Amino acid sequence: MGLKAGLSRLYLCNVDGSALREVFGGMYAVRDPAWSPDGGRILFSTDEGPATDLKKLIFGKLSIAILDVGTGNVTVLPNQHGANISPQWGPGGTSVVFVSDRFGIPNIFRQDLATGDVVRLSNLLSGISGIVPESPCISLSRDGKRLVFSAFTRGDGTSTRSGTSRNSWRLPP
Repeated sequence: MGLKAGLSRLYLCNVDGSALREVFGGMYAVRDPAWSPDGGRILFSTDEGPATDLKKLIFGKLSIAILDVGTGNVTVLPNQHGANISPQWGPGGTSVVFVSDRFGIPNIFRQDLATGDVVRLSNLLSGISGIVPESPCISLSRDGKRLVFSAFTRGDGTSTRSGTSRNSWRLPP
């Protein structure tokens, strides 16, 4: 991920840094990329959508989108209310876990990609957040059984804590 001429870009390269190529970019934000388990798709956060009007310089809240690496097609997921960040793939690539402030406080949600159904996984009054808004704040284990997150624990904003998902947060298979 990077910027070119002030615009967000998503790049691919080999692990050694060779074969760098731009795979997606333009006028919309591109952040928080995550590979799918099969390596064919990339999740990311973007402001692409009906709430963004580039001609009027009005930028909508971030939504979760999927880039098909083979075709270059981008799909913005449905039911993306509020600002949605830090997307992670669920096991098998059939669901997405992300942070959303759709109810006013950022918490963790899961979206089933087949049905579009969204389920709230956390309900922390202090919310889920990185140190700054651009910081990643969750990570899901490859098998989908453990979730680590950061959250503020004191009102002065100087401390964060990490936790793992409890049984009630466990993702359905």
